Amino acid sequence: MDRRRPGFAAAGLLAAALLAAALLGVVAAAEGPVTDERIVRECLAGAGTEELLALVRSEDAELDASPEMLDEMKRAGVPPEVLRETERRAREAAQPPRIAEGPTGRLTLLLNPGRTKPKQRRIRVSDAPPLDLVYAWSLGTGEEDRRFTDVAIFVACSVAEHVPDRWRSLTPLESESGAIPRHRMLAFLDGAAWGRSSLLGRLGLGGPEIERNEDGSPARRGPAPDDPPGVLELPIPERIEVDLAAGVSHELQLGIALRTGPRFRPWTVTTLSDVTVGDAPLTLEVSVTGAGLDRLALDVDAAARKTYRARTTCARGCPAE
Repeated sequence: MDRRRPGFAAAGLLAAALLAAALLGVVAAAEGPVTDERIVRECLAGAGTEELLALVRSEDAELDASPEMLDEMKRAGVPPEVLRETERRAREAAQPPRIAEGPTGRLTLLLNPGRTKPKQRRIRVSDAPPLDLVYAWSLGTGEEDRRFTDVAIFVACSVAEHVPDRWRSLTPLESESGAIPRHRMLAFLDGAAWGRSSLLGRLGLGGPEIERNEDGSPARRGPAPDDPPGVLELPIPERIEVDLAAGVSHELQLGIALRTGPRFRPWTVTTLSDVTVGDAPLTLEVSVTGAGLDRLALDVDAAARKTYRARTTCARGCPAE
């Protein structure tokens, strides 16, 4: 019969637990920061999507969101949601240098001012690229490669002196095609909701069935690989504000981009030349049309087009004026 006092047994169990915790801490410390390679190892070891997302969102994550790395992670079977979160966290962690030291001025873009109808406050497109675009963009054979999974509105500066080193790793835009020059991203608004839709909905005319949380926020951000054809919907913000170096000429790229695979591809881009801000804020009105893929457009008013020698390029032919 074991006559040892219960206190000794409890103390032994506590000591064992503390030793185990210490050993786990050593193992965790040995792992070091969360990197792309670790995400791949955990994925191959059977970690689920939520576990991988928790790693990506950890404070010590040091992630590389270059196209090459994202492609390697995708080939290893890392889920699309984790790839998107990896890219987002890498963008947040990257702190590009200021355009210039010294005073700055505020540029305010008013998007669709005075337009309050629901269809005037959203971009809505089918998530299925037309066949001619699949070939034109050389989209891959994977389900995610041949599907739009997100929409974004962006503002960038393409003056050479303002572009940071390693700029490709700091932008979510695909840059190999030359659709947009070297740039410094100033504002990037993505996160389109996804919903099932009828044929009219896929044409941008009907209402998709977008699942929402109790607070009204979308429950789904982009489609899953096995989802049926649906619609992406991105709210158009009332304004976008960016700080620019005062008294310096900027060449701005205002555009709408669509995501296929790991990168966003510019769909329509309006370039404004010699934009300068001073002590007083500069405000420009921007018109955004978002009812269907072939009607996607973003432009400034006639006066601004003349002042800043605006020019617009589109991936598939710009909508008729």
